[in-house]
Parts: sequence; structure tokens; C-alpha cells
Amino acid sequence: MTNQEFFDKGPATKLDNTMRTEFHNCNRRRYWSGRGYTYKYSPTYFTAGTTWHEFQEKYYLNTGKLTHKDRMINAIAAAEIIYETKIGSGEPNKNDSWDNLRNLMIIYANFYPQESWTMISGETGWIWPLDHTHWYGGSLDGYIEWPQLGLLAIENKSTGSWLSANYLNQWAHAPQITGIIWGLSKVIGEDIFGCMMNMANKTISGPKSKRTTSQFMRRLERRSPAQLEEFEQDVLHTFKLIEMEYDKGPDKWTWHKTVNPIECVGGPGRTVCLFENICNLPVPFTEIEPLDFSHITLRTTEWTPWERTGGQE
Repeated sequence: MTNQEFFDKGPATKLDNTMRTEFHNCNRRRYWSGRGYTYKYSPTYFTAGTTWHEFQEKYYLNTGKLTHKDRMINAIAAAEIIYETKIGSGEPNKNDSWDNLRNLMIIYANFYPQESWTMISGETGWIWPLDHTHWYGGSLDGYIEWPQLGLLAIENKSTGSWLSANYLNQWAHAPQITGIIWGLSKVIGEDIFGCMMNMANKTISGPKSKRTTSQFMRRLERRSPAQLEEFEQDVLHTFKLIEMEYDKGPDKWTWHKTVNPIECVGGPGRTVCLFENICNLPVPFTEIEPLDFSHITLRTTEWTPWERTGGQE
């Protein structure tokens, strides 16, 4: 999509957490992504995350249908298909290798052989209006019914980070989780209890390890009606900021770059920006063609996570 075509398309009327976070982290990156540019070769941690999600979904949707052992075998087999389909030609790091993920799945299944809750649905796309012209949506990993608590969203996280207090506490402040609770409540037409964070550290320690954090952790996240109302206003504010950029016109817009260089070069928990090596070129950014760079390609379809669907019980 050219610069002019991107302008003619008009400002976004639908946002998800990825698009919104990208805009606030770096307007310029949102500009490039909005024009359709993406990774030619997906980072291996993307593939690892998708593989872990597939395992989780198949493992829990087969509860009551298969023995524990068969649930585990079936889920691992389904996950391996996803991994082999999506993994690129690059050599994954140890944590994102199939052997490591498979071992992690076995450890997880033996750690959680049964649950007090039932998975109602796997991956679920959703979208809901904020007003007459703006919509917010996304895709959640699934939702569960817990007899003592009611309905909860479930969010599976596989990470190379230790499951430290800081890692656990971040979800209380995460708009992603607020949006999931808000969205599922809207879609099903009733308040839900919250969201269960189901977290796994991908590093499998040896017998002599002195690790001080758990391999797996869970945490229930809740949001009050006031917090959910505040979230709606925050998202509408993001829409307004994007619309202000379009008010400038395609010859004068700026799509300001981040003030945090870690967003460019990466750091703990963050990868190098896909567009890091084009942002310092000594020419106007609207004249740059990202496809001249070998690691960048164009998406074949629009980013519409709200259209995703998963299995249901």
C-alpha cells in the first residue's frame, strides 16, 4: 500500500491491542505496519507462542473425552504440526526449539493433570462498538467456567523471562488484559469474573539449577466497572490521536518516532524493531520503500484478529 493509498483509506475505525500498543510505543512503526509491511521470516518466539497456544487448546478441549495420557499425546501432536508449519529456516534458540517445547508440554501436563474448571471455548475472535464509528476487538485464547467463580477469559503466556514478581505484577496494568475482560463481557452479554493468566517459563532447568522462580504460575486478574469505563475512554483517545495525524494530510503528516531507543534496538523482553534500520535513512520517510530490505515483506491479508476462531467444547 502506497503512502497515498494509506491516506485515502482513512484513519482506523477498528483497533486491537497490538495496533493500539504499537501506535503508542512508536507512531512511525504503526505507520509502516498500517501500510502492510511485516516480517518476511517470523521470529521463532512467535512460532513458539502459537505452538504453545495450540497445545493448551487441544489439551483442555479434550478433557472428559480422552484419558489424561491421550489428551497430552493428542495435544503435543497437534502442536508439532503447527510448529513444523510455521517455523522458518532460521535456527531457533534453545527455548524455542521443538525439543524444548515438547518437554515443557510434558512437564506442564503432569503438573496440571486435572483442573477445577472447564474450557468452554478455545481461541475466540471478538469485536464490539465503542460508539457509532469506532470498534475495539481482538482474539482471546479461550474462556473457561469455574464453578466457584463463573466465567473467566484465559490468557496463555509462554516466556523466556523468569516468572518473577515484576513479571506477574505487570498484568494488573496491562491494557491487553483489560480489553479481554471488557470484550468478553460485551460479547456474552454479562459480567465475567476476570481473566486467568496461565504462565509458563520456557527455560527448563537442570537438576543442579538454583532457580528461585516457578516453571508455571497462575494469577487471576479482575477489573472494576470504573476501570472498564476508563479503558473505553482511553481507546477512544487513541482513535482521536490517529485521526489527528490524518488531519495533516499525506504530505505533511509526521507519525512521530519513539523517544525510547529500546523500542528500536531491543532489550530485555523486547526484540529489535522490524523497521530499525530504515528509520535513520537521510530521506523523508514517505519516500522509503521497505521492500528494498530483504527481511521485510507485505502482508497477504489485512490484520483482523477479531475474525479468528478456535475449537469449542
